[in-house]
Amino acid sequence: NKLDANIAIKIYDKKNGVLLQRIGTHASCSEPIATYDTFGALTLMGFGDKKNQAVSLDNDFEITYQVTNLGDTISLLEEIVFSVDGIELTRAYLDLKNLGVGSTYSGTESLHLSTSSDSITLLGTLYAESLSAIACNTEDSITLDVAEKPPTMCGKGKGSKSG
Repeated sequence: NKLDANIAIKIYDKKNGVLLQRIGTHASCSEPIATYDTFGALTLMGFGDKKNQAVSLDNDFEITYQVTNLGDTISLLEEIVFSVDGIELTRAYLDLKNLGVGSTYSGTESLHLSTSSDSITLLGTLYAESLSAIACNTEDSITLDVAEKPPTMCGKGKGSKSG
């Protein structure tokens, strides 16, 4: 569905409550709406439909990862490197985080993923040591399916229904 060329965004304090802010904006093929556009107090984080929660159009993702110590001694977490096809995307320094036996560490990283293929494999490489200075590095990967972008949201002009 397409949006009207002229859009009004209204922010209320609650359902059927007091109008706090009204923003008027224009959306057309010559002035497309994009993620991270700001409208008053709102920032557009993505697009979606009634079936999907949100679709990232700019390939920025936030991932959450967990590291569990399955060994029999304390591990010192040095860093985790995320890469695709041997190209480093980001590196999280874990400052020798002390991870006890059976303990789990959780972290979050923001990534920008881009590909022209049908899938992309994200590799996470963890660098760690045991207290006896033995390296206990490990790798894990996840393959993500790539979907086509939704059609451009161009304004249909005055008097048409909002989508």
